[in-house]
Amino acid sequence: MARLLGFMRGVPEETVRRWRAARWRLSRPAANVHEAVESLLPLPAAPSAYVSLFARCASFEPRDLDRLIFEERSLEVLPLHRRGPSLVPTEAAPCLVALNRFAWGSHVRRSRVARRANAALEATAPRVLARLNETPKTAAEVAAGGESKGVEATLRWLAGRGEVVMGFDPPSLFGSLTFARPRPSDRIPVLAQSGYEFLQEVALFYFRAAGPAARDDFLWWTALSRSAARHTIEDLAGILEEVDLEGARKANFMTEEDAAELREFRGFPVSKAALLPAYDPAGSHAREGFAALCEPRLRPKIAPGGRTKPRRPVLLAGSAVGTWAATGDGAAITFDLAKAVGDEAEASIQAAADSLGAFVRAKLAALPGAPASLRNLVRLL
Repeated sequence: MARLLGFMRGVPEETVRRWRAARWRLSRPAANVHEAVESLLPLPAAPSAYVSLFARCASFEPRDLDRLIFEERSLEVLPLHRRGPSLVPTEAAPCLVALNRFAWGSHVRRSRVARRANAALEATAPRVLARLNETPKTAAEVAAGGESKGVEATLRWLAGRGEVVMGFDPPSLFGSLTFARPRPSDRIPVLAQSGYEFLQEVALFYFRAAGPAARDDFLWWTALSRSAARHTIEDLAGILEEVDLEGARKANFMTEEDAAELREFRGFPVSKAALLPAYDPAGSHAREGFAALCEPRLRPKIAPGGRTKPRRPVLLAGSAVGTWAATGDGAAITFDLAKAVGDEAEASIQAAADSLGAFVRAKLAALPGAPASLRNLVRLL
């Protein structure tokens, strides 16, 4: 594939990790929750989102995020293809709904199993929609109005297409998922798929948050075909720039503005510690997950990959240096370092662990819908 405009040679891995940490507000905290959310790919619509933002904001209260979801409605609860319910910026929702429809349609055309599943969803959808109105209901409440088989899967499918809106009851990320017909003000605009312009919007949304990233990472995140991913990146020549990363076997891309910033980036004279949940945008931006934030020799201990649940990483100045967990009763946070970091840095990590433990006990445990047991609460993070 021809090189796109303005490539660079061999940016060191450590520089890329530090640049990503700065971009994702992991080395210098965001002034507020808006600033943190804008720097990331969609957060999971799950309690772990509170921990992700606590790690990134100078000052964070769970109600700061709840306000964006339930009051300002600047974040939509939207299932993303192969990703489950996510917190999507309202302005990005139309292109991501179009992506859901396009990716699912492509999957149906390629897979006999998907065609059978799609036929079942299309058959169930009219009956499920007939039981919905603008009053939110849980899947169990919808199922109580008739047949229950496949109701929740159908509701999530409809939500991913923008035909149903999702929420939580009670209004926190510990609440139960609810579904309703959208009010006129809640309707997500339907974008035409004929010209594929929506794929360019998706690509810009992805690379602004995840770049530098390889084409295969974009393909993995969007569930597009190789051909669609390649053509979309080519269509953005002059906006996306190919960058050479030290040790990378594949081309990586980012916006031209970010590439210029990366050229001049020298890092920040700080060693901020951050403890991230297992499912965090820093680990969902690329197929290799948190391994992108590790020194190669530490990856087997911190981000082994495979089918196991991702480990919760401890980051120091943008690099993953260990993992963290909670004590058996959930009352305290412990960490296991994969390398020696020095007394001062270890004290910084201990302070971050103590701060997170206090946040879980004092703030998250008090949210509506949160488990009464700290042990069960921490398992959700």
